[in-house]
Amino acid sequence: MAKRRLAAGLICAAALLGNAQAQPPAPAGPPPAAIIGTPPQPLWGELNPTQQDILAPLARDWDAMEGFRRKQWLGIAERYPNMKPAEQRRIQARMQEWGRMTPEQRARVRDSYRDFNQLPSEQKQAIKEKWKAYLNLPPEERRRLREAGKSAQLLAPQGEAEETAPRPAESPSTEDEAPRE
Repeated sequence: MAKRRLAAGLICAAALLGNAQAQPPAPAGPPPAAIIGTPPQPLWGELNPTQQDILAPLARDWDAMEGFRRKQWLGIAERYPNMKPAEQRRIQARMQEWGRMTPEQRARVRDSYRDFNQLPSEQKQAIKEKWKAYLNLPPEERRRLREAGKSAQLLAPQGEAEETAPRPAESPSTEDEAPRE
């Protein structure tokens, strides 16, 4: 009887081992709780002189920036030498403007940009056309509309409340540029 049990156990074990070897291994999924992040980015003092020259308007805030934002700016600095002079001037002006903004203003600009990018393409196009029409107004008329708070209403998509419409940047240096997609 003991021999039968031992034989039955060996047969079962052989069957299980054979069955396990015949099945392909389960596909490996992503590790549980995998965190994807930006590796640490250099502090201001660790940037090379060329990067420091290009990113100079951001020097004051650089070390306090989140790693992913530093990485974005470093990507711009890498592409900067290959840009046309007009594009370089535009980037420098935007960095200077960004450097002058308060954290609250920066958050508002980021929210506005995110909201604009979430609009359907038809609404984006309508806003771009309204922006071009706004830029064709005389400077005095644009100033009057900004001061009255009506420029945002002019750019609001039709049928949308003013609160949901992306607002153009409030600083004068970006008023002559179209919203970016």
